[in-house]
Amino acid sequence: ASFNSAVPPLDFNAMMLTFGKGVPACTGYGAVSNIYGPTTYNANEFGAIVDSSGVIWAGNHSTRLYRIAPRTAERKPYFFKKEQELQGFVLIPHLDERTGRIWLATQKGLAYLDPGMEELLWYFPGKDFERLNELTITHFHQNENGLWLSTNQGIFLHRVGEGIVKHYDRFPYASINHIYEDEAGIFWRSTLGGGLLRWDYRREGEVRQFVEEDGLSDNVIYSAMGDELGNLWL
Repeated sequence: ASFNSAVPPLDFNAMMLTFGKGVPACTGYGAVSNIYGPTTYNANEFGAIVDSSGVIWAGNHSTRLYRIAPRTAERKPYFFKKEQELQGFVLIPHLDERTGRIWLATQKGLAYLDPGMEELLWYFPGKDFERLNELTITHFHQNENGLWLSTNQGIFLHRVGEGIVKHYDRFPYASINHIYEDEAGIFWRSTLGGGLLRWDYRREGEVRQFVEEDGLSDNVIYSAMGDELGNLWL
């Protein structure tokens, strides 16, 4: 399974996974059915989301995005325009429910698909943030302040109507793989080699790093999630 993939719940008490051969669903009883793709199809889905109508949008380990109809597994691919072809992979989609735009994390920058569009387009972050075009985006996190983009060189903040407004990169370790926001608004950032970073973005300089010396089993962390008891699971 893809370590970057989204695993949203489905409407029939199952969890969606992404594999190299389709998008199977796993129930709480352990049963697995490949309802979103035939097992003979080398789909290489990497990350996936489910929209309000139950349609799957799957990032692909290639230069395309797939729309997958629920249960029938009918697929519709979306490609970049020839003059904008991607030099890398479409990793993870993210649906902005306010605008209907699907953002795409890629190995080299940010792309998108707007409602009614038939082709994928690159997002140009503006002169002050051109560096984003060369970075790998690993995760999206959305809250009332905007859309946060985790990358291999820090975090970017995007706001509707404003675009990219900030690049945060003054961290003990800059390769951020995932963001979890707790109830207090604290960001817990998983890194690919620097352990776990606790960050209050409202106080930019306030960062605490947790590494193997603090009790972690490894400094490579793919994601962190909280439970109702206030624990973090890494």
